[in-house]
Amino acid sequence: MMKPRDLFQLAIVLLVVGLGVSCGKKPGGPGMGAGFGMGAGEAIPVTVVHPKYGVVTNWDEYPAHLEAIHTVQIKAQVGGYLQEIHFEDGAYVKKGDLLFVIDPRPYEAALAQARARRHQAEVQLAQAEDNLKRAEPLRGTRAISEEEYDLRSKAVAAAEAALEAAKAAEQQAELNLQYTRITAPVSGRIGRRLVSLGDYIQAGMMGTLLAELVTVDPIYCYFDVPDESFSKYQALFGNWRGFGRSDLRCQVQVPGEQGFPHEGVIDFYDNQVDRQTGTIRMRAVIPNPDGRLIPGQFVRVRIPASRPGKALLIPATAVLSQQGRSFVYVVNAQSQVEIRPIVTGRIHGTMQVVKKGLSPEDRVIVGRLLILRPGMKVQPLPPGAMTNQAGMMGMPGGTKLSKLSGSTTNTSSFGKPTGPTNQVGR
Repeated sequence: MMKPRDLFQLAIVLLVVGLGVSCGKKPGGPGMGAGFGMGAGEAIPVTVVHPKYGVVTNWDEYPAHLEAIHTVQIKAQVGGYLQEIHFEDGAYVKKGDLLFVIDPRPYEAALAQARARRHQAEVQLAQAEDNLKRAEPLRGTRAISEEEYDLRSKAVAAAEAALEAAKAAEQQAELNLQYTRITAPVSGRIGRRLVSLGDYIQAGMMGTLLAELVTVDPIYCYFDVPDESFSKYQALFGNWRGFGRSDLRCQVQVPGEQGFPHEGVIDFYDNQVDRQTGTIRMRAVIPNPDGRLIPGQFVRVRIPASRPGKALLIPATAVLSQQGRSFVYVVNAQSQVEIRPIVTGRIHGTMQVVKKGLSPEDRVIVGRLLILRPGMKVQPLPPGAMTNQAGMMGMPGGTKLSKLSGSTTNTSSFGKPTGPTNQVGR
């Protein structure tokens, strides 16, 4: 039993055909083909194309998400009051750019103190060395005891150690002073500031979080693939081992983009299959010089499911389907419409791969599909010929005829919306 929607679509088709028949039989008026210089009952002009061979690549598509290669939490290594902020929220910063300044005055004083102590240790070492030098000739004449000589010798060693400690303290004080100027550790995009001028900044691992910085170029793309598909990729690219040595390239599409304009390379796959999902995690590195790809964003990624190969292509708009079987209308040697069952492959842009049923010599009809029936007499024309002919005849209704006979992708000869269901990446 036909559904109401099918009855409605069938009524539309019959109405269109009825209008064409009535126009062809109107007394004193031209038939449907009269606009093209034909009388009633003559061949209907249709646009035909020849299938052509082309090189195509089949792709598998997967949902994916992007992650930054480096995500850095900006924290201070020394404590103090925040004195300066040198970036705008969300700005792109380069490695080494100044971000924050903590009040340096306490650390400048500490450095001056450390330098003084180092100078003091140098003086003490010089004094100890002079005392030891004076003891050398006295030791030979036994004017001083061995014990006294040993004390002066050890005093030199102690002064040397004290000088090394003073130098280390001075170096630490210099580092602390440098740490008051917080710079970007990597190039990337910084988030909003999480502190305000005058805030006291706690230092260390558990200290105050100042901001977060993420790298954007390049960027990681993570996705999961079924284990059987992963085995297929290994068979296609036998020497692939990941980690930058891959021949397996991929393409990424951001929602709203046309096609897959971002290209990268697979550099990693996990060391085990997830038992719960039967998938394995893979990762691609995608160049992102314009920063269009954002960490955390959900995207789609596609991987070549086969190596580039030769395939027979026709416009996807010429393919109709009924009860799950695909077919096209072709023009036979008698210039009559003939149904040709076909076996379809994947869709590539506006073109449909045909695996079986057609040859390059066939004439495939791509227009006026709704009014065609097997056995109808037609006049095959190359693409664009019908529009040019209508324009030369001065037909104001040329556009209406085009609308009436426009091609359809997902409608069968009986008006059922059962067009091709195979899509790219499925």
